[in-house]
Amino acid sequence: MFGYPAAFRNGNMFAGLFQHSMILRLSPEDRANLAVRAGARAFEPMPGRPMREYVVVPPAIVESVGEVQRWLAKDEIVVTFDPNVCIHSGVCVSGLPDVFDVSRKRWIRPELESAEVVAAQIERCPSGALQYVRKVRAG
Repeated sequence: MFGYPAAFRNGNMFAGLFQHSMILRLSPEDRANLAVRAGARAFEPMPGRPMREYVVVPPAIVESVGEVQRWLAKDEIVVTFDPNVCIHSGVCVSGLPDVFDVSRKRWIRPELESAEVVAAQIERCPSGALQYVRKVRAG
C-alpha cells in the first residue's frame, strides 16, 4: 500500500506498514479496545483523510511479537450466501446494515463486526440463504 508492504486475505488488506508505523484493519469493537488499552489512533495516510477501519498500532504493541500475533490472530467467520434460497426478508440488512449493505458490490462484509455478532445475525436468516463457518485461531 502506498509503496509499503501490506498483507492481504481474499483480496482485502488486513495489515500493513506505512512510513514508520504498522496498521491493522479491525472490527469496531477491536478498534475501540485497542484505543482504550494501548492508545491506538485512527490511520490517516493523508491529514484529514482517515481510513476508518484501520488503526495505527502503538509502538508498545509493535515491539512485542506476542502482542502483534494476538491482534493478528483473531477469530474469523466466513459467510456464504445462496441467492437461489434467499426470500429477501431483509432480516440481515435490518439487523446489521453495515455488514450486509446491498448498495455495495461486495455486500457482505463480516470484518466490520465481531464474529459472534455476525453469527448471531446469520442465525436469524429465515431462509437459510446465509450460512457461516467459524475459524477460531489458537493464540
